[in-house]
Amino acid sequence: MKKNEFLTVLRSELEKYKVNDIDNIIEYYDELIEDKIESGKKTKEEDVVDKLGSIEDITKNIILEQRIEKAEQKPTITNGVKAWTTALSTMPLPILIPLIVILAILALSVIASASSFILVVASMLFVLLAAIVNFTVAYINGNIPLESFLFAIGASLTLLGFSLMLLKWLAQLTKQFVLWSAKYLKEKLAERKEVSHE
Repeated sequence: MKKNEFLTVLRSELEKYKVNDIDNIIEYYDELIEDKIESGKKTKEEDVVDKLGSIEDITKNIILEQRIEKAEQKPTITNGVKAWTTALSTMPLPILIPLIVILAILALSVIASASSFILVVASMLFVLLAAIVNFTVAYINGNIPLESFLFAIGASLTLLGFSLMLLKWLAQLTKQFVLWSAKYLKEKLAERKEVSHE
């Protein structure tokens, strides 16, 4: 395939998947092909284009790059899942099947742990709020002395604050996990690009 045909088909694929910065990507590949032609002795345009790999693989890698970048800029679970889903779709089948099984088990255990943690914290919040109401009613009815009421309210509010801190910590932990996984994918993509551009 000639350079112009390659760039036209690549542009068409990138537009089909609504990739960002298509003009910059096309310009990058245009310059890359020209540089390889100029640096090689008797190198044909078709040979250089063939060595770049399939347009499908190039498109998948570009989409993966952009999804990793988005996960780094906005580390949400959704962006992390999109980056990993795209990364998995670019792997060969013999590597993909065991990796999917491992990731599915890992994801299920993380989801189960996070769900359990959230349920425990939510239960604590509910119990603590109920305790505050209960102690207030007991004090108003004269069933407990002021010191006991103040101690119980103080302890309940302290535990309530601790529970809220745990929820915040879980959100930060989730964000760090997404950032870590995006960084990992970015490193692996960079290694793959180095190999394919040599």
